[in-house]
Amino acid sequence: RESLCQVFNTTFFNIVKQKYNISTDNKTEIIQQFIEMSTQHKKSIWSAMSQECGVNADKLHDFYHNTWSKQYYADIKQYKAVIRKFVQEQLRFTQCKADIVQIIIQKLRDEYNASLHYQTLYQFINYSIKLQCANSNNTQMKQIVLLKTDQQNQSITIDNYTENIIFDLQTYFDEVF
Repeated sequence: RESLCQVFNTTFFNIVKQKYNISTDNKTEIIQQFIEMSTQHKKSIWSAMSQECGVNADKLHDFYHNTWSKQYYADIKQYKAVIRKFVQEQLRFTQCKADIVQIIIQKLRDEYNASLHYQTLYQFINYSIKLQCANSNNTQMKQIVLLKTDQQNQSITIDNYTENIIFDLQTYFDEVF
């Protein structure tokens, strides 16, 4: 039995070409025309492929977006440091994650003419935002704990760090709010 990748490879290009009268055999051009199609046209491709190869249309759709189409985009690895830098910069201006993601995607397109896989890029930016926020929160919590322990003339060790954070943060928030 053929793998989903083999089935997809043999079916996708044939159906897109035949259904929309595309004359080129250049796979990159066919992919580009497919990307520019409306959602309705793309759904008709998944339906036709499903009938042709006997695989669920949703499964074909997900396979296309999450796996197969990545081969036609630049590798995100070369942009990771730039993306992290953009995330740091944008977090200074806005806390809205959706805005940050869209701003960074547009910045990458404008400044680097980057053709990156959207889902992979979206996931990496979201991960970078979460990591940056976690690091920021962790730093703030350390500062609070150190402040509180210093005021109480207590020393803090790595072993009791978590306990102090929980106790001292609760005390801190009770006093502040």
